[in-house]
Amino acid sequence: MPRYPKTARENRSSRAARPRVNSLHGRALGGLLLAVCVLLMPRPGIAEDQAAVATYVRRDSDRTLVVAPRLRLRTGVTEATHLNMVYAVDVWTSASIDIISSASPYPVTEQRDEVDLSVDHEFSDITVTAAYRYSREPDYVSHGGSGGFGYDFADNNSTIAVGISGSSDSVGRAGDPNFDRSASTFGSRLAFTQVLDVDTVAQGIYEYSRIGGYQSSPYRFVPIGGANCTEKMSKNAAMDVAVDPATGIPLDPAAAGVFQTQLASLCPPEHNPTLRQRHAMSARVRRSLGEALSAGLTYRFYLDDWGITSHTVTADMGYMLSERTMLGARYRFYTQGAADHYRSFYEIELPYLTRDKELSPLTGHRLVLELEHAIPFPDERKLVTSASVSPLLYFYPDFPLRERISGVEFNLALSLTL
Repeated sequence: MPRYPKTARENRSSRAARPRVNSLHGRALGGLLLAVCVLLMPRPGIAEDQAAVATYVRRDSDRTLVVAPRLRLRTGVTEATHLNMVYAVDVWTSASIDIISSASPYPVTEQRDEVDLSVDHEFSDITVTAAYRYSREPDYVSHGGSGGFGYDFADNNSTIAVGISGSSDSVGRAGDPNFDRSASTFGSRLAFTQVLDVDTVAQGIYEYSRIGGYQSSPYRFVPIGGANCTEKMSKNAAMDVAVDPATGIPLDPAAAGVFQTQLASLCPPEHNPTLRQRHAMSARVRRSLGEALSAGLTYRFYLDDWGITSHTVTADMGYMLSERTMLGARYRFYTQGAADHYRSFYEIELPYLTRDKELSPLTGHRLVLELEHAIPFPDERKLVTSASVSPLLYFYPDFPLRERISGVEFNLALSLTL
């Protein structure tokens, strides 16, 4: 399951609680069944090239569970033009340390729906693409568009690809209809791929993005001088004061005014800069090591003007167990420094405040084991099934509330070529 860019969208584990309307598993299973029904139903007059359905599941030690069904359809409009549609549902529930520490004693359950539409057209040596994305959550709406082209030359041994993207996001806050913030993102990508010999291919990528606007979490409060925002909420509840279950703020205006004043002085809201520029450079090489074995290596360097630098190294291999079955393994190592304005402890209030663990120094390890099997049909159709399991481990040496998070991800996918 692809992960989506965060832009101004806050870390999921920092949201305030809101009522749980349906069960997590019920909504996720409903989305998956809907995807399967759409995949199998007859569509007269529509020549589909490919249909796929997948389900992603993640569970970690930070008390977070994510279930995400996904449906993808690809249809041929003409011989050279294809239309692609992806519908993804992302249902998650969490009572992570971020939620408890951000003045919300309640667990969070939420659903995100996203639709991606794209079209690509192939000329003789050039492929042009255009795409639109719409994503919606109870307190977040995003519209995005992208476009680009790829050019093959040198007898198809070299490819250069250029892409641009942009999005406009609206951020709200549960329980506060007057809270409305916006953010916009512009991104660009340049990639060059070169076939080095019959067994080796290499690629270089440069990416740039600029995010402007609101880039904080509306639910994360930063304690000053050792204040405990969770304790303030607990004491408020212990006084038998009626509170909004979504925010924990007293419903009585007088009590709310006193409470907000105390909260603002000791636990001000997170405040990140409103401009962020990112740069990333990647180098990849992949080589065949025989008829059944191939291996790849990727290095990615990232930096931004918030002061974060990161290094990512990924090594992978694929082994053909048979003509129809492949076993894959991938290991990813990630490390980053802290943002300039991140502090594990604030003695006084500063212009920028955050205690987001994703902006702190961190190191991550992720291992993926995947098995893929193709089932051919007599009429040239093919069904590809794949399953993967991925244990992960992250260390946060300067985050006072949680030093490490471990978890496991599962992914099951079916892809039918028509």
